[in-house]
Amino acid sequence: MQKGYGLAALGLKAAVAYYPACQAQFDRDVALPLLILIGDKDDWTPADRCRQLQASGFTRPDLVQAIYYPNAHHSFDSRAPDRSVPGNASTMHRLAYDPAAAPDAEARTKAFFNKYLNQP
Repeated sequence: MQKGYGLAALGLKAAVAYYPACQAQFDRDVALPLLILIGDKDDWTPADRCRQLQASGFTRPDLVQAIYYPNAHHSFDSRAPDRSVPGNASTMHRLAYDPAAAPDAEARTKAFFNKYLNQP
């Protein structure tokens, strides 16, 4: 949700990111309200990157809210069977539904969008 893209000028009011990469070189320049939902056990897009970016990297930390699910892996909101998929450099990543995180993330997403999309 970077300023450089001019998304606010195009009418975008808020964004939700499920298990984002949180790479400082791409993600620090937040221009609109952003909700991050990520699992602490995510081995594909590690939550620690988001924590580091949240602690010192966002240009507008007041616009960012992050929720970390302690037992959730990547793809925690997908009801697909637990599985491992190949990543870069011959690594494998676990994808797993989390019955606690998924409904909480859905409720938070709805509340977040209701807050920002129902404003004049």
